[in-house]
Amino acid sequence: MMRTMLLTAGLLAGLATPAFAHENGVIRLASKSLALGAELAMRGEKLPKNATLRLELRGALSTFALGTVSTDSAGTFQLGRSLPPDVRAGSYVVVAIAPDGDKVAQADLSITPAPA
Repeated sequence: MMRTMLLTAGLLAGLATPAFAHENGVIRLASKSLALGAELAMRGEKLPKNATLRLELRGALSTFALGTVSTDSAGTFQLGRSLPPDVRAGSYVVVAIAPDGDKVAQADLSITPAPA
């Protein structure tokens, strides 16, 4: 009886442990604060190798597609892209998403009003 309880507890503990399919990558932004209309420059590291990742800009109320990027054999990329024209000032997160839908990296970004 005790052996069965221990075996059951061990199995349940194993089920509660999440299995991660990807390492946590890194997105490094050239600037953590941009004015509306500016170019977003970034570098990705420690990402899935030779993969196509989807990039998104996520805010509290809206998500904007930033397109896709291909990583090299070291799991890195570099990219410069204009902010989407319908983005508003606010706090956002730049997110890299693997082909299986898992989030593999993110970086915080503040977008400020365009200079007068």
